[in-house]
Amino acid sequence: MPSPKQKEPTAPSNSKQVKEKPASGRNTFVYVGTIVILVIVVVAFVFVPSFGGPSTNGRLPDFGTYAGTPIRYEQGGYMAGQVQAINEQLKASGYDQVDNQFFAFQVWKGAFDRTVVHTGLLHEARKAGITVSEDRLNEEILKVPEFQEDGKFSLERYREATEARKLAIRTSLRDELLKSYVLDDALSLRPSSREIDFLKSMAREERVIEYVVLPFAAFPDEQKAAFGRENPAKFRRIALSRITLDDEKEAGALLAKVKDGTQTFEDAAKAHSKDAWAEQGGASGSRWGYELESELAQAQDAQALLALKAGDISPVFKTAAGSWAFFRAEAAAAEPDFSSPETLKAVWEYMNKWERGRIEDAAVLRGKDFAVDAAARGFLSAAGSYGLSVREAGPFPLSYGDAFSTGSASLFRKISGEGLDGASGSEKFLTSAFSLAAGSVSEPVLLRDAAVVLRVKEIRSADETGIQLIEFYYPYLFAQAREMELYDRFLSSPDLKDNFTTAFFQIFRTE
Repeated sequence: MPSPKQKEPTAPSNSKQVKEKPASGRNTFVYVGTIVILVIVVVAFVFVPSFGGPSTNGRLPDFGTYAGTPIRYEQGGYMAGQVQAINEQLKASGYDQVDNQFFAFQVWKGAFDRTVVHTGLLHEARKAGITVSEDRLNEEILKVPEFQEDGKFSLERYREATEARKLAIRTSLRDELLKSYVLDDALSLRPSSREIDFLKSMAREERVIEYVVLPFAAFPDEQKAAFGRENPAKFRRIALSRITLDDEKEAGALLAKVKDGTQTFEDAAKAHSKDAWAEQGGASGSRWGYELESELAQAQDAQALLALKAGDISPVFKTAAGSWAFFRAEAAAAEPDFSSPETLKAVWEYMNKWERGRIEDAAVLRGKDFAVDAAARGFLSAAGSYGLSVREAGPFPLSYGDAFSTGSASLFRKISGEGLDGASGSEKFLTSAFSLAAGSVSEPVLLRDAAVVLRVKEIRSADETGIQLIEFYYPYLFAQAREMELYDRFLSSPDLKDNFTTAFFQIFRTE
């Protein structure tokens, strides 16, 4: 088990993962995603009674507080027991990097999170006035493994235990019972039969589609050049040196010294500039016009810089970051060459950031032309003419936003396929897929980085066996989501004062 006073954590070179199990057949349930074992054990809603823990040398710093109660690691305490429990879980799962500091961080952070939830639940029990009777505690004492012999409670073993040990066990059992009362109440809500029937009805009809992807990246170079010619100032380029200061008056005084020759630009930059180019004597390289517009507080100041001749020094300008700077032109600004790949790349980067709608419009327009052609002479034939690949996705049911997914599992088969990122959260995509008749071609649908045109290839009924499984699986999924919500509530509570990272690095300090 990782122990205190070790080095700071470093990322492991070969962490193990539980690999994804791809869906097969037509089962409604699809298990997706790569699950890191660390995440599972840290997040899982597991409450292990702590009947002991590792010893430590001296008092460790508190990892925080919850509603005033300290979160600390101490012998026989809850967090110590969780550190040990998580260590054992990871070892049982095949992890053998117990001396790795990244491993230690995950173990201790998991133990901290569990302790926060533990403390939060006990706090809620106290607020509600919940108590545990001595008779109820005695019933639980009879089940403690430490006091069992041949499968039965041993009075002799119980008497052999020290009073301190028996008190620790009773305290731990009382805490676990109090937590269970709060959990039973908080998680008592169950889905209704009507809710389950509704979900089953959603899963009954599935769609298989074929589709083409018109990526935004296919935006033609000639249209990039046309946009550039409409906005030439944005793509003029100039090499500049700069000096940046926090105060306008200081910048003005330094500018005066540079202009009257009292100090060279390079020496002034090295001695006074507050930016990344100071050590280079202020040399900051070339800038496109649109980059200068975003760097300066006033966009029109960029045009003043672009008008400088070689060797000219600008006035002091306010930057977008709130500092003050003046510049020297190393050469006159170059006019844009829209036949140059470098210039077209700059135009594309600008358009992606500031003119996204124009790119989307171009993809939609091409998609509309394709859709008309596909409806007239066939999807595959039109795709060939447009140089597009026809892909297939499905079968999948109607499920907006993968709402019934949690952790590693999904109640419904997800929409997956190259170019379909964001499809499950697109109302237009789902409307197209589930409102069109078989064989119909959709209008273009914008997804994250492409427009998609789809054709409903098949409408089919789902496997009835898979549908019936919803009745058994959805309550589990529902309960799991409720547990996660409760868990997150404690970890994000204003009652939590989180000092974990600071305390961890004090304990696992570099020697």
